[in-house]
Amino acid sequence: MSLRHLFFSLCLSVSALSPLAAFAQPEPSMYGDRVKADVKLQYVYTLDEALARARAEKKPIFFNCFADWAIPCHGMNKYVFSDAEFADYMNRNFVNLYIDVSKRGNAAVAKRYDIRRFAHFLVLDADGNVLLRIVGGKKLPEFKEDVMRALSPKTSLPGLEAAYKKGKRDKKTLLAYLYDLNLADDKEQFDKVAQEYVAALKPKDYAKAENWFVVSKLITDRESPLFKHLLDNKDEFVKNNGQKVNDFVESLFYAEAAGYAAGSTPYNADAVLGMQIDARRANIPDTSVVYVACKLAQLRGEKRIAEVLDYMRAKGEDFRFDRASYELTFDFPDMTAEQTKQVVAYLREAATRNTGEAAKRLGFLADRLEKHDGVNFEQLSLKDALAKAAKEGKQVFVDCYTSWCGPCKKLAREVFPQPEVGKVLNARFINLQIDMEKGEGPAVSKQFGINSFPTMLILNPDGTKVGSIVGYFPTERLLDEIAKVPTR
Repeated sequence: MSLRHLFFSLCLSVSALSPLAAFAQPEPSMYGDRVKADVKLQYVYTLDEALARARAEKKPIFFNCFADWAIPCHGMNKYVFSDAEFADYMNRNFVNLYIDVSKRGNAAVAKRYDIRRFAHFLVLDADGNVLLRIVGGKKLPEFKEDVMRALSPKTSLPGLEAAYKKGKRDKKTLLAYLYDLNLADDKEQFDKVAQEYVAALKPKDYAKAENWFVVSKLITDRESPLFKHLLDNKDEFVKNNGQKVNDFVESLFYAEAAGYAAGSTPYNADAVLGMQIDARRANIPDTSVVYVACKLAQLRGEKRIAEVLDYMRAKGEDFRFDRASYELTFDFPDMTAEQTKQVVAYLREAATRNTGEAAKRLGFLADRLEKHDGVNFEQLSLKDALAKAAKEGKQVFVDCYTSWCGPCKKLAREVFPQPEVGKVLNARFINLQIDMEKGEGPAVSKQFGINSFPTMLILNPDGTKVGSIVGYFPTERLLDEIAKVPTR
């Protein structure tokens, strides 16, 4: 997968601390030449210098909160910050600050500005207060338009927050405030304000184009009353908003079906059947991948492993870029020797079909199943893992990763498959891998204050954290770090 493809597929609060020490200019990237970019923004590299220049030049600060291991950060360098016209605008109107906040020496600034996800950008005033927060990458010109919102109290986050607190609740103000909250990935406040906004609407107005942004963000699953309203009035929504409504409806069904198909949601035959019936009532076309995922879920749930593999050979291409994600979950529990042999053969076949990281990970899984070694990561929720740990007298080990974190992939590729690592972790822990940007990941990240990846959590069965290991460690050093964590 190219950097461009990966980047654009991913683009979908302040405490008083002492000034930071001097920060050196960027080091060469761990990705080497693959992510080199002709960045044209003129950066300073310490917060102290940025604040001093901002006061002297009477400019706001654009803060690139960088993480070298985060592919979206490199994507922004390559496709946004290398644009000459955009860079000229930024150099004239902002003091541009660059800090790799994922490095241990910059933990204070990461904590000060609550930087947990990447790509991540802030616009600050000359006192270091946040005027705007943008979480996630974007293309031009949209990114420039978003940055410009910080320049006016009518569109900046603190300006709109102040207006909201003073009781200014007209439609235009609320929509602008909601836009900034969404940029900042502040889901809690967004949901609060969005509920207030929708409550002031008449149901017949839900389908209007200006309200789609808010209504669609509030619909997180098929049980939402708003989703039921959407289905009952789908023609009107499509008339006002176009094909994106149909795409949105299909995506909700697919997200639910994918959980069953990947084994992350415990199989429930009635629920899967009901989902298919509801999908047809919602006019999801017969060709939709929703039905493919439901069938895979059924075969998997009924433990018909040979049929799972045959079905994936026949229909796997329907999953497109998601196909390897399902195949990497084919570590089925309680397999017979013959079933294990079949799965290993399939995974090796799948590895030859893929390239890059997917091919490597499929090969690693095949190796581990064949050799019966390495870390046994279970397909459980954190809640269920804690319950299992309590029952078995173990702790829980959580590999907190993101799909674009290089060191995370290096751990998965080089360390977790090692027999000596598997021996220790399988004996002591219930082991989980949780993507910090999917499913329960964001909640776990917030609960345990995770702002660097990889982070490995060690939890007691009651959910208390007894230790964490941040960053990549080779096999022996990782085992040394784990040994330092109390067993209870």
